[in-house]
Amino acid sequence: YAPKLYYRRIKTFFDEYQPQSKRSASVKPHHIVTVLKSMWTLGVKEKGRKHYWHTLVSILFKNPEVLSLFTSLAIQGFHLRKVIQTI
Repeated sequence: YAPKLYYRRIKTFFDEYQPQSKRSASVKPHHIVTVLKSMWTLGVKEKGRKHYWHTLVSILFKNPEVLSLFTSLAIQGFHLRKVIQTI
């Protein structure tokens, strides 16, 4: 779950990802808070921040509709790295 390799896998996934339907998601305040907290934690405090920002910018330009899925995957990767560190 090294950040460089993990974010590369996420980017590859989104390069090939074809969502079944284009549905418009309603943005709620807690979604914005989650994205901002993840940007702070993963994009400022963590060592893999360079890879996080590179992948985030790439996704925003190519597939902005998958921002919530990217945020979820990035947070899951962060969690898995923390679990591995404690084991």
